[in-house]
Amino acid sequence: MCLSSSEGSEEVQSRSKLLCLLDAVTDALVWAIGKTGLSFREQYTRLAHLLMLLSHIRHASNKGMDHLHCMKMKNMVPLYDLLLEMLDAHIMHNSRLPRPAPRPETQGRPASPPPASAAPPSASWTPSEEAMHPAAETIKAPQ
Repeated sequence: MCLSSSEGSEEVQSRSKLLCLLDAVTDALVWAIGKTGLSFREQYTRLAHLLMLLSHIRHASNKGMDHLHCMKMKNMVPLYDLLLEMLDAHIMHNSRLPRPAPRPETQGRPASPPPASAAPPSASWTPSEEAMHPAAETIKAPQ
């Protein structure tokens, strides 16, 4: 069958990119499992289990997003509180990441203070009172 519309060709390209991504993930899993030193049979069993887990992770993610959306639509969760919780989780996650070692060419130079935009966010940061009031309202679902 010959596809003449641009939508059909975009769909084919999208599908081929998705298959390439799936191949790359599978290759990465095979490589990582191969580094463990297990027998080939154990490696293939572990790979099969990991690939099956991917669909479970996707399903759990979709269920979680649906739950958050339903809570928001029922006005059970103020949007501001949800955003603050997400920001706190992001800050905590970034504080756990290891800091990269300084590069050799910068070790001999005198230390200069980093620009203000490069400073890591403080975990004790709190918004001002003016910034809290407009966003603290619960978003109402359209009726």
